Amino acid sequence: MEIPGLGTLDEELGGHRSESVPVSLLEGEAEFFLEGYESDDHPEDFHAAIKAFLGLGQSALEAASGPVFEYYSDVRAIVDDGAVPHIHRPEDVWQYVTFGCEAVVARDWFGDKQVCVSIGCGCDWEPEHGLQLVFRGGRVVTKIGPYDDHMSNATTERPDLADVVYRSFRRDS
Repeated sequence: MEIPGLGTLDEELGGHRSESVPVSLLEGEAEFFLEGYESDDHPEDFHAAIKAFLGLGQSALEAASGPVFEYYSDVRAIVDDGAVPHIHRPEDVWQYVTFGCEAVVARDWFGDKQVCVSIGCGCDWEPEHGLQLVFRGGRVVTKIGPYDDHMSNATTERPDLADVVYRSFRRDS
């Protein structure tokens, strides 16, 4: 299967995987794993999200610094055992993040049902659950938090959370 921007993908259990391709946003390379592409009624949505994601610059991350800092602050508030670094400004969080080398591309089945690109990252403040960054339509970060495999905070029980970028676990959201 040939995907614009990614080349030929190999079939795997649950989807299709690309070879590593350069991703300027991550300042490195990533493999793309497409879930549900073959059975999707609008595969062109996958193409558009991938193209948008591959075209992103650092400003996309800068725009997400606030919510990522909120996530860090929540973890720091409950795990202050000396292992969690002291990060003083939102723009400094990225110094403590290691970007993953796999981008999952899938349709969010809640909310507006757009195709999203999800990156799992390591972060120094939460080594067990890491950091997930979800780019709705491949363009803008619309969900961050511990990695949970979901493309938004919305669920069948909480569709009102579709536009929530970070859902704090320290307060009822």
